[in-house]
Amino acid sequence: MKRLNSFSQTQEGMSKRAIDALVFIFKDLFQKEQELTTAENALAKAERKAQSQEQLAERTETVGSPLSGPNPQLAAIYRKEAADIRGKATRRHEAALKAMKEKITAYNVSVGYFQSQGSTEVVIALASSLFAVVDRHLPDFDFKPTVSREWIEQHRRVQA
Repeated sequence: MKRLNSFSQTQEGMSKRAIDALVFIFKDLFQKEQELTTAENALAKAERKAQSQEQLAERTETVGSPLSGPNPQLAAIYRKEAADIRGKATRRHEAALKAMKEKITAYNVSVGYFQSQGSTEVVIALASSLFAVVDRHLPDFDFKPTVSREWIEQHRRVQA
């Protein structure tokens, strides 16, 4: 980002706006990627906690305590807590996934705009970033990119 910001200071007009847009998009994508990673980690942690609650419920239901014996009502409470833990983490993860998919889709439109403006370097940088995020976090996302990976590779070779 620092390099892009520094480079932006040396540019004027459309070039400066294109670089400033790239900086904004990269920052936003990075933030959404961090939010998604945090949600994925929280989901894994919640799953472990829920499994622990279910094991506690199983033990409470079958063995219980030495004084009271098995306690199915307490086991039901533990199971409900496990379900609530999973549900909350799943909703947070799904919200982060949805936000990331929306950003990818929106920034894909920007790729098309920059391509129509003839900003090949910007298109390569932005499209490559979108592909990288999709590959890392959304392998099953039905992403319809404005430019193909082949287009990127072909134009990278031309630029080099």
